[in-house]
Amino acid sequence: MSAAPGALGDLRVIDCSRLIAGGVLATMLADLGADVIKVENPRAGDPLRTWSKSLGELWWKIYARGKRSITLNLTAPPGHPRLVMVRVSGWGQDGPYRDRPGFGTMVEAMSGFAATTGPEESPTLPSFPMADMVAAQAGAVAVLAALHHRDRVSGRGQMIDVPLYEPLLSILGPNPIEYRAHGIVRERIGNRSHNASPRGTYRTSDGKWVALSASTPASADAMFKALGLGRLLADPRFATNDARIANGEAVDQAIAEAIGQRSREEIVRLFETEGLTAAPVYDIADIMEDPHFKARHTFVDLPDPELGTATMSAPTPRLSHTPGTIRWVGPPLGAHNREVYAGELGLSDTEIERLKADGVI
Repeated sequence: MSAAPGALGDLRVIDCSRLIAGGVLATMLADLGADVIKVENPRAGDPLRTWSKSLGELWWKIYARGKRSITLNLTAPPGHPRLVMVRVSGWGQDGPYRDRPGFGTMVEAMSGFAATTGPEESPTLPSFPMADMVAAQAGAVAVLAALHHRDRVSGRGQMIDVPLYEPLLSILGPNPIEYRAHGIVRERIGNRSHNASPRGTYRTSDGKWVALSASTPASADAMFKALGLGRLLADPRFATNDARIANGEAVDQAIAEAIGQRSREEIVRLFETEGLTAAPVYDIADIMEDPHFKARHTFVDLPDPELGTATMSAPTPRLSHTPGTIRWVGPPLGAHNREVYAGELGLSDTEIERLKADGVI
């Protein structure tokens, strides 16, 4: 990773958040060079420190990376006309739900995500904090927009309201207009698509899986022919995209039988030769050994006092002149107290010790 200053090297961020969404938002800015000071309660710290604690605070090491940690019994920040503030909550700063607890699971349920995800039997929740991660990315973009407006237009900061549910709802496709215009309520269809067929995951003869998608009529025709199923294109159930969508189970059965006769490697090689879109379904072990991921340095190793080496995803997206960098893993609670309070705020050793004794830091 480059040691050059990042694109946000002149930006200071005060991170008073807890858990995922706000914390990851600040982490993204830290990766791009911002000086992020993580402010935590001196007694307990961010609850994220307790996630996977028995394995070595793995979540904390990753999502507090590159931040400086100080402790402070925080009540309310002083006002500042140029300050850009981000408030991340479940439901936003107004509306009837504003005081409700706002965890990702609740948002993933009420945003429409769970209702349209998974097999027909039951709604499916993601296995990772998706709502928080999506909100973090939306919030990071909003911060950059507010900074640009402050520095180029108004000279003043502003408050940014990031509810977890709105960014997630915004990426779920045209559901609102479909419902308002036509009364359509999309149902769960597993791995199939409402827009194109075939699309799904299929088990290969060696017990592994591949995913494929044919988003155009030409690619669908070529896919059937490559799998030895060209004869089915004369069947009205398979002849057009709309027909295939309506007969999704029959399409899945035919493709599953054809793919099940070959190994994953054979299927992937076949599709690459034919210029078709299919990919192996990877777990983390596959990902770590893939030559493309290695060649692009998708993961970085950082020194860690507990693990020796902490491996995590490199900053993304990649900027050509000011690439992001990860400076260190999530630090111990209050690791930078003296650096910030003495070195930058000018407090004496006596004053710092008094603040510690009083439970302020």
